[in-house]
Amino acid sequence: MASSAEIRVRIPQPDKEDWGDDAVFVFDGLVDLYEDLEGGKADANHTHGTGGVVFTICTSTTRPNPPALGMFISETDTGLTRRCISTGPVTWSSPLAMRADALYQRRRVPLWLGDGQASAEMISGSDNPTGMNVLKYPAAGEAWDRFVHDVVVAGADHRVFIQHLMTTAQAATCNLGVGYRVVPASGAIASLPLNRWVKSTAYSLGDKAMNSVPNGKYLECTTAGTSHASTEPVCPAVGSTVTDNAAVWTARDGGLKPLGVGATAVPATAYSGAELAYTIPGAECLAGGKIVFALFRKIDSHGGHLYVLDAEVQAVEV
Repeated sequence: MASSAEIRVRIPQPDKEDWGDDAVFVFDGLVDLYEDLEGGKADANHTHGTGGVVFTICTSTTRPNPPALGMFISETDTGLTRRCISTGPVTWSSPLAMRADALYQRRRVPLWLGDGQASAEMISGSDNPTGMNVLKYPAAGEAWDRFVHDVVVAGADHRVFIQHLMTTAQAATCNLGVGYRVVPASGAIASLPLNRWVKSTAYSLGDKAMNSVPNGKYLECTTAGTSHASTEPVCPAVGSTVTDNAAVWTARDGGLKPLGVGATAVPATAYSGAELAYTIPGAECLAGGKIVFALFRKIDSHGGHLYVLDAEVQAVEV
């Protein structure tokens, strides 16, 4: 049977018109690989690696020890898939039962869509001890990140999984918050207010801003002026106004909603972490819609960096 590497080498370039014998080799190899997976012929504790991601087939009692941070395992005796989210102590993510129906499997979400305002920083595996590409929320700082995912199954609850760790072991907790808004198929993400309020900034009539912690509302500038030098305005009830130094804001409905703020577990050792899970109600997940997420870290007393390793979305079977 051909290996995946051998198959990849034989795939013709897009500008090559005639596949010739390559077509037979590639398709036969793919069929062989699929049959092996379908028939469960893979050996226990067989490890594959591609693009820096390690995937191991094992059993629930023969998991790699020690594992590589970020590696995936597929347990042949339970049918579950897990990911290593900490190596000290060893911690595996919540299990995902493998199903034939791909609609209900976890889907990875592209993480980095920074907003230009103290955005979280994407750093490569070569620049941090985890060896993985991660989203870094720096210590003693405030940072945001946004990402978007399609509604997978209309009317079904959607679970959001955030896998993260802290770079230092401290008693102080660190909070990672998640906000969201489901934009209907007829709507436009561009119309969703996603710029956060900024201190000492000249705002014009009609400008929109959101508070640093999502509350389901946004602020619309109804009197032009410069914002306060340090104090963020508290968003009032929808339709009410709040004075912000020389500017005046009116609260509007339609901002990002709070999905949850998860206090990270106090890490026993550096580079240990956990997985946070939240649920978006199925009633909001309409066909053709897009879910806009925001991850945020407010200034806190934990002196370590917060690394987000992965974000995934999974429709809950109805």
